[in-house]
Order: sequence, then C-alpha cells, then structure tokens
Amino acid sequence: MIRYRVTEGFSPEQRQAGRKTVHMAQGRKLSGEALVAEILAEEPTLTEGVVKSAIDALRRVVARRMAEGDTVEIPKLARFVPHVSGEQDAASMWTKGPFVEAKVYPAVELTAEFQAKAQLEQVDESTIRPIVKGTLDSKSGRADSAVTPGGSLAIFGRHLKWHLLKQDEGVFFILPDKTEFKATKGVDNKPSRLTVDIPDDLPSGETCRLEVRMRVGRNKTLQVSDCRTVFEVL
Repeated sequence: MIRYRVTEGFSPEQRQAGRKTVHMAQGRKLSGEALVAEILAEEPTLTEGVVKSAIDALRRVVARRMAEGDTVEIPKLARFVPHVSGEQDAASMWTKGPFVEAKVYPAVELTAEFQAKAQLEQVDESTIRPIVKGTLDSKSGRADSAVTPGGSLAIFGRHLKWHLLKQDEGVFFILPDKTEFKATKGVDNKPSRLTVDIPDDLPSGETCRLEVRMRVGRNKTLQVSDCRTVFEVL
C-alpha cells in the first residue's frame, strides 16, 4: 500500500489558483537482512550465502564497468549509466567538478509490474505524527537508554523533520517534574534521522523523556512523538 497526502501548493501562484500538491508518505526501507529474507521467500531453493554473494558480486561488477565508462543493463530490472557533471569558465578551467555519479533507470518490465501491483491510499496529514524508533548517544555510545549533556544524540524513526524556525517544534528533553530542555541545534534534520546537540544544562543524575514535536507540511496541528523510553542523564 502506497500512502500519500495532499497539501496546499507551495508557491503563492499555486495557492492563489487553489492548486494542491501530492506527497508520498514515508514508507519502510527494505535492505540488508530483510532484503535477503524477502528474496529467499520468493526463491526458497536459494541459500542465504548465495544471495548475499550474488548481491555483493553484482555491486562490484556494476561499479567496475561504470568506472570504465560502460552502461550496465540488468534485464527487467534497471540500467546503470555513468554520468559526468560540472562547470567550466570561459578559459575552460573547472569551477565545479568534474563529478561522476551513477544514474539509474528502471526497466520497462519493472515499472509495469510495480504499477500493476501498486495500491494507493490517501492519509489525513493531521494524523501523521513523529515516530521515534531508536536513539544513540554519541559520548557514551549507549543506545535507547542514556543522554550526555554537551554531547549529541542521533534519533532514528519516521516523520521526524521539524521546522527549525518554529519555537514549539524540535526535540525536547523532559524531566519528571515536567521541566523541558530544548535541543537548540540540529545537524541532521531528516524525516528518518535527527542529530541534535544535547543541552549543556540538562542536569546529570536525572532521568528524562524525549519528545519530537513537528508539523506536517502546512498543517497547523502540532504533532508529538509517543516515545516512552526513560533516559538516564549521564
């Protein structure tokens, strides 16, 4: 199921014309062990070792041949094309680059099968709330259990990105007496990952809860994560 939300247009022209834009709601990422498990479920005669070796060999072959300037086409899956970009001035001196990158184009068969199987569901963006799935304290190296004042905290989950200029949005550390400390700086501010500086004045020896507060798109409703983990302040 592919979930999407509809919001007001971003530009003044779009809003004045009453036009709206469509955004896909974030889905799960399939990779690593989960991807191998899916392949084994599809082809039970294979083994985990064979699948992992094949994926690794495919990556090496694609990278090597693209590095030689070749296009690599995997039938019914995708075409991998090396691409060079950059800018030169009037004297033919590089001002940016040159950079190399991989362009990936899905095969017609893959696109057709995907579109035939896809089902759509519109979600009310007022119901979308941030979801905290895990944390990692940089100074102590502890996951899902501790925060260190003056250090940084990586937060993993979904719908985490907040508006940096809005004072009521962001990452908050809440003591048992309801005193709140807001993380004032965010290094990563992405839907699936935040990295924030833990306030220096968060009192050591206390415990705290963590809340991520944000709004989706132009929705005016403040959404709050439901993270029930109790963190030790080191």
